[in-house]
Amino acid sequence: MQSNAFRVQLAAGGDVYEEDAEIQLARITCPATVITGDKDLDWFQAVGDHLATELPRADRIELSWAGHLPNLERTTETTDLIRAIVQQ
Repeated sequence: MQSNAFRVQLAAGGDVYEEDAEIQLARITCPATVITGDKDLDWFQAVGDHLATELPRADRIELSWAGHLPNLERTTETTDLIRAIVQQ
């Protein structure tokens, strides 16, 4: 997955630009589940904390065994978790 992302970025050359966008998380009213891994980098955990706090209808799940890519670490367990969330 990552090597494809790098190829796409490199193929864009100098035509890539960034824009700042104001995102008002408090206005997102759909249910959301924020899933983070306990073994992930602190920055990603902080992002999860922020999303779980700012999204009005967010639930937070922290996977004690996971790093950054739980779906690659434990595919079946992560799929089962996502399936259970979606079927609620």
